[in-house]
Amino acid sequence: MLKQPDAPRMIEVQDLHKSFGPVEVLKGVSLVARKGQVISLIGASGSGKSTFLRCINFLERPSRGRIVIGNEELVMEPRTDGNLHAVDARQLMRLRTQLGMVFQNFNLWQHMTVLQNVMEAPVHVLKLSRAEAKERAMHYLSKVGVSEKMDAYPATLSGGQQQRVAIARALSNEPSLLLADEPTGNLDTRTSIDIMGVFQKLNDLGMTIVMVTHELDIAQYTKRMVVMRDGKVVGDTLVSNRLRAETELRRLQEEEKAAQLTS
Repeated sequence: MLKQPDAPRMIEVQDLHKSFGPVEVLKGVSLVARKGQVISLIGASGSGKSTFLRCINFLERPSRGRIVIGNEELVMEPRTDGNLHAVDARQLMRLRTQLGMVFQNFNLWQHMTVLQNVMEAPVHVLKLSRAEAKERAMHYLSKVGVSEKMDAYPATLSGGQQQRVAIARALSNEPSLLLADEPTGNLDTRTSIDIMGVFQKLNDLGMTIVMVTHELDIAQYTKRMVVMRDGKVVGDTLVSNRLRAETELRRLQEEEKAAQLTS
């Protein structure tokens, strides 16, 4: 197990199990994420990494284990369906607001504009006024570089632009930890690097990030790799020679220019 630094603990998961019927998908997974870390959960399809991430945010109910967010443990109890359920719905909602979630398929509301998508949670979950929510939404759209698309609908945006909007939406609750499930899974190489650049800039500003990927190349942009196989953690190492997205994008541009000169 990787020795943990002394930075504050953002989340701790202990001995997490998850079964779907007779199939045990998670077999005692533990993880501590500390402030300032960027952790990639990496493994083949079926290794349990996405299920683990969804259990952290209670999008899937675990079968056994503990989840501590900040210094507060989510109080859960077993029920007849074989899963753990939150005892206090208000506590669950409060803890969920500390976790931002980014999905592979963006999950944007197609009938809403970019601005409306990002305002939705602050208005309906945090109960901010529409003026406050708009100000916050514009702040985060600007931070991820798509504020000029505020009046556009998701269908008119590229995949990379949609993912930037999804990241802004996840940030709109001002979470302490950002979870991302295969955020580059539907994107080409250049756009994937671009999105990793967004995550790196957010991390430079202090955001802690835990993301799932099956691509080793993408994991090289993170600070720590946790390898999963068959529902268990089988490796946990710091990333040596971490890639910087800005550097890699410049390298790609130079290669393209060189190819044009020789064509």
